[in-house]
Amino acid sequence: CCGIDKLTSTGQAFGLSKVEISRTFEHAIYDGILGLAYPSLAMPGTTAVFDNLKKNMWNPLWEKLEFQDRDGREEGSVVMFGGVDKKYYKGDLKWVPLSQPHYWQITLDRITWRGEVIGCPSGCQAIMDTGTTLLLGPSKEVAKIHSFISAVHFQEEVKNILPDIVFTINNVDYPVPVRAYVLKVRGHPWGESEFWILGDVFLRVYFTVFDRGQNRIGLAPAV
Repeated sequence: CCGIDKLTSTGQAFGLSKVEISRTFEHAIYDGILGLAYPSLAMPGTTAVFDNLKKNMWNPLWEKLEFQDRDGREEGSVVMFGGVDKKYYKGDLKWVPLSQPHYWQITLDRITWRGEVIGCPSGCQAIMDTGTTLLLGPSKEVAKIHSFISAVHFQEEVKNILPDIVFTINNVDYPVPVRAYVLKVRGHPWGESEFWILGDVFLRVYFTVFDRGQNRIGLAPAV
């Protein structure tokens, strides 16, 4: 079995990776990956850990089936099961229905820069994923965003004048500031994917609630 604080998951299946094609995990500070997506993504014949916890430790709180991630802060992330702690965000949570309860998949209205649409012009699908470090998207759209940033001839002294990149979700704007989407590394915090994946670059800015009970995601500015 395995446990999280006072929660116990009995008969939990574990996956063992014997070979990795990259060195991503070679110097990782964690020992494994805890998958918290829907049961449809679990290996055949296994029960996802979140569902196993619910089955073994029934509690009225599990009826809401929420967990939240406050990711990337210097003092560390916080993951909570079964409720929401309002001290980690400001304002009200804005709820977004899932478009498909498989991944944590939602509909993204558009992506804008200084009021101009630079991605997802007709609406598209996006996945909220705490296991993805960067922002990933279709190659043509990511290249367009790169071109806008490069056009500023980015230097340290102009970093603070670069505009927010705004993700509009369910008719609500979620600005991501330059401090989040520009990194001082070789490369950039944008990758390629068939659809948009809003990883930690986005989730560091917005406290996120993953509500299994009502198949929705809640977003509010993190504090």
